[in-house]
Amino acid sequence: MNILNCRIGADENCTQCFLGEDIPALPLAKSLYHKIESKGVSPGQLALGVRPEAVRLSREAKDDYIKAEVHVIEPLGPFDIVDIKVDNQVIRAKAASRFIEKPGESVWIQLDEQRTHFFDKDTGESLHI
Repeated sequence: MNILNCRIGADENCTQCFLGEDIPALPLAKSLYHKIESKGVSPGQLALGVRPEAVRLSREAKDDYIKAEVHVIEPLGPFDIVDIKVDNQVIRAKAASRFIEKPGESVWIQLDEQRTHFFDKDTGESLHI
């Protein structure tokens, strides 16, 4: 599982999940912000957990996806595991074999919200939301 530092915010439309300082936020369900807030965890003291198969990849810009850079491609037969640099963090994604051709390429990512987990960074405990 990928474990990434994140912080959240909210606007009138959605919960904003920031994976770095210099990149746009990933938009998530508006209700998520209030669920996290109700757990008493500071919006800046979060870790996000997501499995590689729950990271959506695109080779073209898409609404609600953020731009990132391919770092390493690990071919595993019918699929590849792709290490992607997001600001100063690396997230692993599962992709069809040869979907991404070479390191250094730009890709756009989004997370499957139903399979994304949040943890309190101080305690390591899941927020169960």
